Amino acid sequence: MIRKSLEDLGINKLGCVLIHWPKCDENIPWMHCEDEEASLAPEIVNAGPMGSWRDTWRALEDAHMEGLIESIGVSNFNRDEMEELISLARIKPMVFQGDIYSFLFDPFLMDLLRNNNIQFQAYDVVNNLIHPPHENEQLKSRFSNALRALEIIANEVSDPDHQLSTVQLILKWLTQSNVSVIPRASSRTHIVELAAVLNVNRFDNTILARIASTYEDLVRARHNLPERIQSHQNKEEL
Repeated sequence: MIRKSLEDLGINKLGCVLIHWPKCDENIPWMHCEDEEASLAPEIVNAGPMGSWRDTWRALEDAHMEGLIESIGVSNFNRDEMEELISLARIKPMVFQGDIYSFLFDPFLMDLLRNNNIQFQAYDVVNNLIHPPHENEQLKSRFSNALRALEIIANEVSDPDHQLSTVQLILKWLTQSNVSVIPRASSRTHIVELAAVLNVNRFDNTILARIASTYEDLVRARHNLPERIQSHQNKEEL
């Protein structure tokens, strides 16, 4: 499959290849596991049983060692699956792609990644800013308050000649926190806006902490989670 992809793309090496999910999760409605399997080519359906991500990882390791892929990694694995992967891997994952929720609320997973030099790459970052909760007015109020607080911080750190957007503020906070980000961009204007983050001056630790706690408040409101008591709970309390 990798060689076929290289042939179709007309290139000699892929930059990064990830295992997107360890398995189809029937508890996640939008996955539509039965329909998904019915739509797959026979050679993929017959490749192996549930849990065959282990064989897939072996194939990615082989392709990396052959020089066909620059970096290999996984996406949406839980901590137990990551521990198993690290224990059996000949080559440790270089990238872990996960929801921003993991970065905020799963310190055990983040420690595991850091201790094994695995780069965390976040998705669903901007969605938290542009899709407010719909459940009730209290959640909407919490969301709006957090969003306004982020706008205030963006105003404080902006240069006279360039006003930072809240999206740019969040991206700068994450990249400065050693998190890779893959935001969507639907137009050239958005791409230029996102790329401008590379030229923003570094924030001091106080600003970083304010952004982190405020963004957490916003995510908590969007996902109907209890309000934050303190910025970072001790791991023993989680």
